[in-house]
Amino acid sequence: MTDVRQVIVEWAQWGVKNHGKFTYSEGPQRMSGIGHPGHLPAIADCSAACTLWYNWAGAADPNGMHYNHTGYTGTLVSHGKEVTLAQLKVGDIVIYGPGVGQHAALVVQVGKDPLTVSHGQQGDPSYVHVSQDGRSHRFFTYNTVAIGASHTPPLL
Repeated sequence: MTDVRQVIVEWAQWGVKNHGKFTYSEGPQRMSGIGHPGHLPAIADCSAACTLWYNWAGAADPNGMHYNHTGYTGTLVSHGKEVTLAQLKVGDIVIYGPGVGQHAALVVQVGKDPLTVSHGQQGDPSYVHVSQDGRSHRFFTYNTVAIGASHTPPLL
């Protein structure tokens, strides 16, 4: 059983490098990249970007929806296991805001102020430290064992 946590992180970092080919949208096409690793241009919102990176790495759907092109920040909250800052690992997801949450970002570096890749507006994905957001936040972990073919990001 192969853990693809690092590959998930590599996809998020690849997204930052290719941010000009990402479109921010909360519309119906936001998960159209499911099953198409590295296909650009990509259309996503915050939760869809996290979902794409898990999908492209070969991990289970962090929304628990079997990659049926649905899911949102609330399904990430309901399907994940909340962890503390001390338990946080790269590839985990930070959810900002109370309840079902208002924004999701992928953790790419742990520490006192974790670094994330966030796709919250046009021009993203970009690197953002958790403290830069200013909202309350919680950390969630998911199954990162490969369930399908794991693909690594293409070279730039």
